[in-house]
Amino acid sequence: MARWWWPGGSVDSGELKRQLAAIRAAGFGGVEVQPLLLGLGEAALAEDPRLRSVGQPAFRSRVAEAASLAVNTGIAFDLTLGSGWPGGLPTPPSNAERQLLMGELELAGPSNFDGRLPPAPDQSYRDNVEWVLDVLGPPDTETELVAVLAARIGPERDGVPTLEDIRNLSDRVDAGRLQWEVPPGNWRLLAFYTNSTEHFVMGGAFPGKEEDARVVDHLSQRGADALLEGYATPIIDSLPRGQVRGVFVDSFELMGELPFTSDFAKSFEAHAGYDPTPHLPLLFRRGGESKYAEMIDLFGRSGGPVYLSPVPGHAERIREDYEDVRRILFEREFVARFARWARERDLEFRLQAHGGYGDYLDTYAISDVPESEGLFGGGGFDFLKLAASAAHVADRKWASSESFITLRLFGTRLSDEEMRLLAGRAYSAGINRLVFHGVPYPYRRADGEEWYPFSGGFGRILAGPLPMSSNIDDSALVGLGDFNRFLGRLSVAMSEGEPAAEVAWLRADPVYPDEASLQLGRIEPRAGESPTTRSLRARGLVHDRISRRMLSRAQIGGGGDGDFKIGARTYRALVIDPLATAEPALVERIALLAQSGVPVIALGALPHRAPGLRDAHSRDARVQEAVKRLKPRVLRVSGDENLEDLLGRHVPGDVIEPLPGKTLSISIDRRRSPAGDILFIFNESWSATKAPLRFTRSGGQLALLNPRTGNRTVLRENVQAGDTVTINLEAAESLVLTLAAAASPPSLLKPGAFPPDGS
Repeated sequence: MARWWWPGGSVDSGELKRQLAAIRAAGFGGVEVQPLLLGLGEAALAEDPRLRSVGQPAFRSRVAEAASLAVNTGIAFDLTLGSGWPGGLPTPPSNAERQLLMGELELAGPSNFDGRLPPAPDQSYRDNVEWVLDVLGPPDTETELVAVLAARIGPERDGVPTLEDIRNLSDRVDAGRLQWEVPPGNWRLLAFYTNSTEHFVMGGAFPGKEEDARVVDHLSQRGADALLEGYATPIIDSLPRGQVRGVFVDSFELMGELPFTSDFAKSFEAHAGYDPTPHLPLLFRRGGESKYAEMIDLFGRSGGPVYLSPVPGHAERIREDYEDVRRILFEREFVARFARWARERDLEFRLQAHGGYGDYLDTYAISDVPESEGLFGGGGFDFLKLAASAAHVADRKWASSESFITLRLFGTRLSDEEMRLLAGRAYSAGINRLVFHGVPYPYRRADGEEWYPFSGGFGRILAGPLPMSSNIDDSALVGLGDFNRFLGRLSVAMSEGEPAAEVAWLRADPVYPDEASLQLGRIEPRAGESPTTRSLRARGLVHDRISRRMLSRAQIGGGGDGDFKIGARTYRALVIDPLATAEPALVERIALLAQSGVPVIALGALPHRAPGLRDAHSRDARVQEAVKRLKPRVLRVSGDENLEDLLGRHVPGDVIEPLPGKTLSISIDRRRSPAGDILFIFNESWSATKAPLRFTRSGGQLALLNPRTGNRTVLRENVQAGDTVTINLEAAESLVLTLAAAASPPSLLKPGAFPPDGS
């Protein structure tokens, strides 16, 4: 697929038709329209009013025309839900992303206070965010008072001041003033306000001013409905059903001093079982909460608590409850609303979950097509694996990735070799549909230069100072046919049958740390990969990442002795991240799996308590009891027992393994069908390599498919357990092995599905 960048609504019939034909000729199977203003300046906006016409009747007509042309051209048509990102549109502050602010005033007692409340402060993250991107409008002055508390300042704990004797003074406030007899000691008067973050959509091409297009509230259905009813529904419902294949929600770059919504306190009490109001100061973090600010916090000055409770662990539990409620609202009220809306219209719902407030794995799984990207998380294998794993567990056929994108010091192109390496990395992680970052509509800026929205620099509406790759303009389209046939063959091969993996690996952290995919020279193979991934690869094992909730629902059995099932997939071994805290049901399920004979390998500490405040004592006791049952059976990674050795002794490969005493350096992904197994093998290095593969079971015909040429070579008519086959791979080369089941026909792929060049 190609992300098709439009300069707002300034597109014309003839050029739409011409470019779609060129996109089709370049081997693309679909386009996704994303209209935006990045890379354009004030001169262009003044000269061309159609740029700021997104969402208007004329723009809807252009979308309808493009969708019809795409279908007639023979390619699928998708639409981004909005313009720019994250999701928003011109909307009142009541529908916009909201936050809680904490105003503070120091008081010394005993004394009599009679005065105005401390005012709402500005966002503490503003300067850091604007150092990265200009996406904040003037502060919202329409603040709403939520609560007024007073607390005595206690001794510091871990370098953080504590709050004692917290009192709710909200009912004593009259017209913004408070009368209160301050008891002896040093006190803080704390006033809490809610307002809009005034975070506006980056690059949005809506009518009006840039700051009018506010990012919607991602913690309420009200925010989702504002975007659906104000933008998506008028476009989609005016088109013939089936003309648009799917809709797409881009990644989330959300922020707030303390992310909040109008009914958050009510939702918190319903879920956590207590009123959060007396505990509000314990929820705040230094520097607020913003992905942009976190990325430049090189010295760790932000992110820690502003205040703690004198009771160790008390504030931490309350913050855990806050994050859990925030997760529920984000997934249930916002993301699930989009999924329902899309399915009511028979649309494929494609989603980038990263940057949001949910568990990334669980949020990806809500969509029909979980989508990763090559810029977030450094574009590494470990991050790409999350979207693919969610697709596997949720039984989705496709997992996609926004691909061929890096930050570069110069230029907007990747070499052919770099494109092949990035493609192979994605397919080896389980991605089977690639979305080129994209193809810009031909448009000439007011200064006469050809438009590319991610060219970098200063003086225009920008996505940052550095250019992004890769600019697929008209000249690049001409040379993409062979490469896209290569990708198409891989997508066919790696969407046959069902995904298969030996290992489920619990990701304890619900989110993944972001880092820019900054390219200083040639792309570095395997940059940022974890030691665990390298150990699994060395043994030739395929894995899926799973969330806490996914693992809590695991079922014993599903394939054979010692197997267990998570969602739609069956595994033979479980690897668990270090767990400081865990819900009792999760630890009890892990213990049950270990008792049933499943190899459970712990990468670090086992949990010592449950998260959250409600019923903490009894829930902690359940966790500790389950850990007692688990400890005698769990396999621990330590100085004497490294992960690779444990895997070698306890987790044999389903199809292949390295030679005795050896390891594998190639990446492997695997599919299984009644006809046999399909293995994707990839050499993520800039040097040629030989890969000796030892087969762990017998099979029928073994064939090698070269996706660059379409050629198929039979290596053996049958394979016996213990046989070894050596595969030669060039630098950054991707190949496909098929091993037929003993009683199956030799070809696993549908006739004509893997055609050679010229077919």
